[in-house]
Amino acid sequence: MSVDSQQAFGAAGNCTSLPELLDMIWNNPGSPQIRRRAAAFAMLLSARQAVGQGKSFHDARAVLDNLARAKAEIDIKAWHSREVVAVTAGILQVAQQYLDEQTIPCTEWPMPDEVAGIVEREARRLARC
Repeated sequence: MSVDSQQAFGAAGNCTSLPELLDMIWNNPGSPQIRRRAAAFAMLLSARQAVGQGKSFHDARAVLDNLARAKAEIDIKAWHSREVVAVTAGILQVAQQYLDEQTIPCTEWPMPDEVAGIVEREARRLARC
């Protein structure tokens, strides 16, 4: 992990898996900042893990599918707390909007790594709030 990631996501940036981040969210109920950062990094990690070698529209959509699954797990672990849901919903919405706006049916769509890049930008922004 880069120093930049550590600054953006705090201790959450050291985690390497969704279960680790879910534990961080669960174990810090009195710390909204830690929970927001962990949720943002969990969404980013989920997006990155969905990026494979494919270049089809379905591969780009798989990034959104992975984000939606992660969002549900994260929100449940956080007892649907407002600060966590705002982060997970914000990231998913930005990614969905990007894929929708950049897609011309049957001819053009963003690559999965481009969708993950949008997720990273939004996750960093929301982790700072």
